[in-house]
Amino acid sequence: MDLKTVFIDSPSTNFEMYELAIRKNLKNQKVKLILEHKAEDKYLMVAAASIIAKFLREKEITKIKSEIKIDFGSGYTSDPITQKFINKYWDTHSNIFRQEWKTYKKVVKSKNQTTLHYNT
Repeated sequence: MDLKTVFIDSPSTNFEMYELAIRKNLKNQKVKLILEHKAEDKYLMVAAASIIAKFLREKEITKIKSEIKIDFGSGYTSDPITQKFINKYWDTHSNIFRQEWKTYKKVVKSKNQTTLHYNT
């Protein structure tokens, strides 16, 4: 299958930088990229891909919960259950977190930070 145009729902409004980041990983540099913020509102195919991605994400979340036998909520950083899980299991279940995830990095940094003690 030869793709000529790819539509991307960009999480960033800095399309030039986001496109550069994507192109670093493309084998076919000739492909045309159309990046738009909230592209799923404009392009039916992007909306369909979003639905499929959300379905597959939920399926994977259910699988992980079943494997580790802990309910960690939705897995989104705004979820209080997920936040509690990250704070409690950041080291024992580090394999299920995105290591580059800002929320995870923040927890790891806070847990590894040493406290200064001084005598008065």
